[in-house]
Parts: sequence; structure tokens; C-alpha cells
Amino acid sequence: MSVTVKWGASGPILQKPGVCPSCGQPFACELSLSGCWCSTLSLTDDDRAQLRARFDGCLCPACLTQFAVVRHP
Repeated sequence: MSVTVKWGASGPILQKPGVCPSCGQPFACELSLSGCWCSTLSLTDDDRAQLRARFDGCLCPACLTQFAVVRHP
């Protein structure tokens, strides 16, 4: 697994390059000291369980945001 580190305003950001299992587009999963960007989306534990069962790995921001909007308009 390849992980790179970049520096943001609040400190280090870890980036793990990957491909979205939903749309197939490349993206970088990012984790900072404040957490992962995806933790800011309104998803229930059931939503997260459905996503884990359906997909292998992280979804890109566009796909995960679309899922959250469809489930919780």
C-alpha cells in the first residue's frame, strides 16, 4: 500500500491513492488530524454497513456524497 504525506493548514494529511469501486475513477483517500472528510457526511450505521457490504474499499467524494444525498435528502 502506498501512502503519501502532504501538509495542510492544520498539519499532516495522509493520502492513499486508489480507485473508486463505484465509478472506477482514481482518487486519493485523505486522513488528517481532524479525521477523514467522509466523517462529515450524514450516514447512519446502517448506511455504512450497506456500503461495506456492497463495495470493497473507500468511495470517492462524488459517489459517497451522492449516496448520502439520495439516502438523506
